[in-house]
Amino acid sequence: VVWVANLKPWKHPEVFVRLAKDMLAFKDVEFIMIGTPPAGVNGWQSELMRDIEAAGNLRYLGKKSQDEHTLRNLCSKFF
Repeated sequence: VVWVANLKPWKHPEVFVRLAKDMLAFKDVEFIMIGTPPAGVNGWQSELMRDIEAAGNLRYLGKKSQDEHTLRNLCSKFF
């Protein structure tokens, strides 16, 4: 399951993180997050990053190019 979007509070990336945590029992399901947290939301951003790191089935790849080739290559490495 892949999230490709900026990690802005109004997009609720914490719901994606919670879904990943809820799916830990399903060993064949992996979660990947691609996106950049906004600057200036440090408390919220720090909590989100801690939650991402705590999820054992979620990989955070940070900011990536938006071109189709890059996304296809990223996904092919995991699937």
